[in-house]
Amino acid sequence: MEKNGVALGHLSVETFPLTGRGLSSNRDFQPGEVMLSVPRALLMNSQSAMKSPIGKPFIDPLFVKQPGQIDELDVAALFLLYEFLKGDQSFWCPYIDSIPPSFTTPHYWTESDDSLLQPSGRRKKEVQAIREDTKRRIDKLFRLVLATADGKRLFQGATEEKLLWALLAVQTRGCYFPLSVRDGLGKSDSYTLVPFGDLFNFSPDAGVLSSVTNCGFNAVSNTFDFKANRNFRAGEELFICYCQKPSWDVLKLYGFALPHNPHEALSITPRVPLYIREDAEGGSLSEWLQSRGLLSLWLISWEGGSGVPSHNLLACRRIFEGFRRRQKGENGDRTGEERKGVLCGPQRCWTVEAQRASEGEALSSPQAESAVWHELARLCEAAERAWYETSLEEDEATLGTQPAQREQDSTGVWKRIEGVEEQRGQGKGETGHLGSIVPAADLNSTKLIEPVAVVGEPQTEESAEQRKKEWDPEGASPFPSSSSSSSSSSSSSSHLTAVQQDVMMLRLNEKRLLRNVIQNCREMLNFEKHE
Repeated sequence: MEKNGVALGHLSVETFPLTGRGLSSNRDFQPGEVMLSVPRALLMNSQSAMKSPIGKPFIDPLFVKQPGQIDELDVAALFLLYEFLKGDQSFWCPYIDSIPPSFTTPHYWTESDDSLLQPSGRRKKEVQAIREDTKRRIDKLFRLVLATADGKRLFQGATEEKLLWALLAVQTRGCYFPLSVRDGLGKSDSYTLVPFGDLFNFSPDAGVLSSVTNCGFNAVSNTFDFKANRNFRAGEELFICYCQKPSWDVLKLYGFALPHNPHEALSITPRVPLYIREDAEGGSLSEWLQSRGLLSLWLISWEGGSGVPSHNLLACRRIFEGFRRRQKGENGDRTGEERKGVLCGPQRCWTVEAQRASEGEALSSPQAESAVWHELARLCEAAERAWYETSLEEDEATLGTQPAQREQDSTGVWKRIEGVEEQRGQGKGETGHLGSIVPAADLNSTKLIEPVAVVGEPQTEESAEQRKKEWDPEGASPFPSSSSSSSSSSSSSSHLTAVQQDVMMLRLNEKRLLRNVIQNCREMLNFEKHE
């Protein structure tokens, strides 16, 4: 690296107890200071692929001239695979040898890993869909590239397993690099592998203390720069923030879960009650909500360290409660103008209070506002019961307090502290999913978690049983008997692999968020009582 213009004197590669291999600082860093600069010539991306022997026969016709045949991920993975197969003859050989031989993404999970997912029915389907999508991508690349005459010549020794490794190496370690039309590719961005830069471990705190961008291409210096987003002292591990995503997204993309994820988010999606789907005046409530952007992002998340409902979720619950009381004639303390309503759009007549609620104001009636917080608490309680087969307390007892520790030795072979090893190219087993916990940065915009379930308006045991079937359409109930739950809770964290501990951490993060929101809703109810 230093022979190619990379200054490394202020950085050290070390193995840390909880994060594995990473970078530490030999001096203090201030917010905005460049921690690492990697010259453009060392980057592995679409541009370097175009200049390689695979550019003319594959990248140019399939990526540049016929957009949609293959995408940025395909290009970067093909180039990495090509260089990997060259072995010691590759310019990037030292870097490629440092890439883990396997990963802890769902592609490498065992049945034992899958069995810990909750909600089991829905998330097992998501994992299966991820694997099927990747298999289709691999089949496509073999058909268009690797199985052709030129492909067989240029990619000698290529297998599905090696292509999967290349795809996941790019997915878990790739940064984004801007490519303009003048670069000849006509793309806005592309995956880029940044040697040495993918040793930065992840911390959500590294991306929230200032507006300084963690990493990106510097067109002036022609380097890919990694900047400090907070103060780092000499000897401290250096972090960057890959993304601001919930634990499930992080686990799917990168193969790890954080003990405490401040970007945790869950969709709480109640059905619109029948009695307010149509307004008494003939207008559509859903159209009115849609026009104000309120029919999406019904979430609970952490804000300032406390679990809260999103603006849209809280506003809609207030509007629903206001209309329920309006239709029942509970006009209480509304003014004459509010009782008549005002025209808020063509042929739509809504109350002034609904408009205020859509802007974030509380309901004027203390009883109505209390009913809103009571309903939010009920929805979260119903979600916890319906989504998860085990309780928060059982999961805490199972996981214990010590996360898995992993390390990498100096030869680049990844292993667990317990001594389980796996060389590149070997088959996977129940304990063979070691993988990387140090992927490079994802500079995508924040993506919130997709809804994991729909919380309806359960009134009877029959409706609750129906909801269970909806979450597991095959009919196999995801809800174990009490004996199986007890068996699960009695397990020790020492019997869990690193992947399984990450899956358990995902469950804990989501349940803790739900419990905190429930607690906060109850505190709001107590506050309303004392007002």
